Amino acid sequence: MVLRILIVGGGIAGQAAGLALRRAGHHVQIFEKSHLTPTDTSGAVVHLGPKSNDLVRSWGVDEAVAAGVLTKEITELNRDGSPKESDSISPPGWMYYGRSRLHRGLQGAATASMGAGVPVELHLGAEVLAVDCNSASVALRDGRDFVGDVVVGADGFESTVRKMVTSYDSIAVPDQKIAVQLRLHAHSGPFTERFRSHPERYEKWAGTDLELNVYSIEPGQLLLDCTLPAQAGTEVTSPWIKDQLVQAFAHEQSELTQLLGALDAEDIHSWTQAEYPRVQKWTSEKAVLVGDAAHPFLPHEHPGTSQSLNDALALASELASDVEVEQVKDRLVAWEGPRKERLKALPCYYASTWTWDS
Repeated sequence: MVLRILIVGGGIAGQAAGLALRRAGHHVQIFEKSHLTPTDTSGAVVHLGPKSNDLVRSWGVDEAVAAGVLTKEITELNRDGSPKESDSISPPGWMYYGRSRLHRGLQGAATASMGAGVPVELHLGAEVLAVDCNSASVALRDGRDFVGDVVVGADGFESTVRKMVTSYDSIAVPDQKIAVQLRLHAHSGPFTERFRSHPERYEKWAGTDLELNVYSIEPGQLLLDCTLPAQAGTEVTSPWIKDQLVQAFAHEQSELTQLLGALDAEDIHSWTQAEYPRVQKWTSEKAVLVGDAAHPFLPHEHPGTSQSLNDALALASELASDVEVEQVKDRLVAWEGPRKERLKALPCYYASTWTWDS
């Protein structure tokens, strides 16, 4: 049976769910409160392993749009630019992506006129205020109401749908960390030349108690990221971040020190979370939470994107084309158990803080 799927949230988790459920033969609508500008979809560099990359390809995502870089070599450097004892060889099949590019690729495949299934209908500037889990309906701020057979909450760390699916508590995050990304859009110099001649690589620079990764996804552009510790009460500003990085990589002849010293405030982006929602129940009647709405990852934790993709794959498998509306609740519960078991094995804050029930 063709199900009417209403997805709240048009980020990576929402686009992945929409694409997978479209391919399963359902009619899908996505409601996204923003207009999905590049700023709305920006974030830390995404690392995906072989299985997740195979999944992205199998869904028909345009590789030129997603612009993933297959990593064949990781160059490890000291703060002065001298190489460490040896370069690391990346495990086969690992790729890194700019978050906005991967999002664009998933959205393009989900809404494309070509490909399996009916194109996903994407509503932008559509803020969902309420969800009814029993009737699988959503109410928008502009007064419109939509009724479906399944509601998927894919609206991220600060999920609105979560509040209507389950009760949860928030806890303070100890040892707060800041995910930092530096974006240099028109850089020229030794860094870009190295990536131009050897694009299937990235660099790890070792500073004082800090590691900085350097990538190049677009020709002539650099992305640098790291994780900074922050004491409670620290006012995190661009000048503070720049100062921390310059101190950690101080060396008078280092090209990295020179690059960090020339940073402008608009080059520096950061994300952190002081509080963390512990979410145990991911389904209620005809509603389900996926991605960070269900199992939030902190900004510096890498597995979040791959788990969102696999949430979508597993959900589409449970909601196959032969599923009747009367079976939706049971199928969502059947999806939830194995996905929780997978999260238990991951080195993430979610798995370490929760008492897992069946």
